[in-house]
Amino acid sequence: MAGRAAIVANHARPGVDDALRRVVATLREWGWESRVEPLAADVGDGPIEWDSVEADLVVTLGGDGTLLHTARRLAGKPIPIFGVNLGGLGFLTAASPANLDERIDAVLSGRAGVEDRMTLTAEIVRDGRVVARHTALNDAVVHKGGSPRVVRLALSVDGAPLGAYPADGGILAT
Repeated sequence: MAGRAAIVANHARPGVDDALRRVVATLREWGWESRVEPLAADVGDGPIEWDSVEADLVVTLGGDGTLLHTARRLAGKPIPIFGVNLGGLGFLTAASPANLDERIDAVLSGRAGVEDRMTLTAEIVRDGRVVARHTALNDAVVHKGGSPRVVRLALSVDGAPLGAYPADGGILAT
């Protein structure tokens, strides 16, 4: 089944050009169209506009950070993301340069399943007003920044209060 793929490549990573050539060639072999999108950090803070691409798949080339940044930008859009690790850890990515061809063939042939991931939304509320809202795939970190004072963090899930804590910060994970 052919489709359309958007590719987000972190050009700061060694090996990205080779991985990009391999991904584009494999997509072409399977009859897929592909388009390389700018790394999310290059296009401002808003979501990537995928309307012109109508992607059936997004391929990220970089590391976990590239995948997480792209996932945040795609929040709410039901587009699967296939991550290729060109970095250090790669615990969220599905492939490495060593197994890239095998893994992307499995995805394009339908042999690989799609794993749904939970996301969370973190809001910063000051004086009853939401001053920042971010969606996260893996975790959200809230900290006091450069302030020497302890902050009071109030935690709620789906609007139900769970508690308030004085702390230097907190990590909420899916």
